[in-house]
Amino acid sequence: MKFTGSFKPLSNSKVRLGQRGVIRVLWDTATGILDSVYTGQGITKTVKATATNGSSVVYTLYNSTLPAGLSLNPATGVVTGISNTAGVIAFTVRATAGIHFADRTFAITVNPLTVTWQTPQILGAVPAGIASLTQLVAVTNDGAPVSYRVISGNLPNGLAMTTSGAIVGKAENQNTVVSFTVRATRSGGSIFSDRLFTIQVLEDVITWATPAGLLGSGLGGAAFASALSATSNTGNGNVTYSVIYGTLPSGLSLNPTTGAITGTLANINGTSLFRIRATDGYGYADREFTIGVNADVITWATASGVLAEIAGGQTVLLALSASSNTPGRLVNSYTLVSGALPTGLSLNTSTGAITGVAANITALAQFIIRASNGVGFADRAFQINITPEVVTWVTPENVTFNSNEEAYASLLAVSSTAQPVSYQRVSGTVPTGLALAEPTATIQGTATTPTTTTLTMRAKTRLAAADRNFTVAVNGPPVWQTISGNIGTVSPGQQFAYWVQATDPDGIGSYTFVANATLGETVRLTKPSANVSLLTGYVGSPPEDNPPTWATNRVLPVGNEGFSANVKVTATPFSGRTISRYQV
Repeated sequence: MKFTGSFKPLSNSKVRLGQRGVIRVLWDTATGILDSVYTGQGITKTVKATATNGSSVVYTLYNSTLPAGLSLNPATGVVTGISNTAGVIAFTVRATAGIHFADRTFAITVNPLTVTWQTPQILGAVPAGIASLTQLVAVTNDGAPVSYRVISGNLPNGLAMTTSGAIVGKAENQNTVVSFTVRATRSGGSIFSDRLFTIQVLEDVITWATPAGLLGSGLGGAAFASALSATSNTGNGNVTYSVIYGTLPSGLSLNPTTGAITGTLANINGTSLFRIRATDGYGYADREFTIGVNADVITWATASGVLAEIAGGQTVLLALSASSNTPGRLVNSYTLVSGALPTGLSLNTSTGAITGVAANITALAQFIIRASNGVGFADRAFQINITPEVVTWVTPENVTFNSNEEAYASLLAVSSTAQPVSYQRVSGTVPTGLALAEPTATIQGTATTPTTTTLTMRAKTRLAAADRNFTVAVNGPPVWQTISGNIGTVSPGQQFAYWVQATDPDGIGSYTFVANATLGETVRLTKPSANVSLLTGYVGSPPEDNPPTWATNRVLPVGNEGFSANVKVTATPFSGRTISRYQV
């Protein structure tokens, strides 16, 4: 059949001759169940219809709705989304092309996700101390993996559960029944099922064969042996032994595998109490035992404390002595276990004698000596004090002479032990005109020129020495800066003040001043700086507001008669100058 014009029939259209083509909408997707999924699972399904004229098709829901979480794309006909509502969901889709349409009903099955336990609640019994494995099993209806965790209660001590549901480990040794709840959770975390389980732990019992109490006694220094024995009711393994309380006597040890206690008893008197635990690793039993030791006792004859007070350089011979209470065991060893002997002294380890020549140092030596006969021992603390010989200078560091005067000075040092002292010049000189005799450390002669030198002398004995740096000065006569004369006229009770000054033309000497009043009134000389003094005083009665605390030797004038007096001020150690102090 031949068609003319623009009309061409669709391949699946039926056309009547003599009529124009009829436009129809034909569904390509069969009615019925589009998909079967699980709650929470994503859906992507396409419904499709075709217009016979090839025009576009628009898809809409007709008199129905999709479940919450699902949507229909009107352009593509794609149904997408995630539904959390279980059930068979039916809906009608209208496919429209212009004014033409076709309706078709579809359905989506949303199956609920479930977790189902297959392991019964009573798990049975596991033996304590033996590695065990109990597998819990729960399954999901979609074949998704399941994880496990305990949400209440506790597994027996020593057991743990993996996320794959395996209860593994070695239960601690206790006879108990434990209940706990396990949650099996589908992968994703929202679907789960809980189940309460119980599991029993069978106790492992250890039984002692060795009776409690005294295992034996021995002499200090002697060999000792004793065997312990215990058994397990489960045969979990070999029984081992350990000390869990107290200690074995010193010198003994416990074999953890065999339970044998062996060794040589230390020389410590007494009874040791200790607790031994026998265990196969899980079950255990404790038992208390004792072992007695009869010690060999060493007694010191030498009293503790200060053995001697010794001078430096002194020859020393000191004897220490100790004895044993066991016949035939002689003390034959003396050892230094703490501290140190003074330098120069040594200890004879066989006889206990301390001998030598003490070093010339200050020492307060504290030490501990151990006396032993090879088995027993005793320690004792001693002390030796050493006072060294010391040389001390007596003469001060500054030695001063006056020019043009006969000079003599002895530089003196002494020994703390009264030993003879000799002298030696180390460095330096004395001023010109003076001579130093080294063996006696004397300086004598007449110096004419003011000057200053330094001299270092060494004073020494056989053991000690001391150096001193001396400054040897020759002072010239002072030059008075204050002239003689009358200070002025003052009234009785009036205070006066007058500066006096003298200087050394060579700049070496430093002078002090002495005032000598011809009357008995008190005067003062104060020294604000080198070679200068302030002369102050009162005439007669001082004013009431100046308490006469220092004017105790004043002479009051008789009546209204005037008088004068002089004050002689001396620049020590040289010349004086008379000053008219006041005139009344």
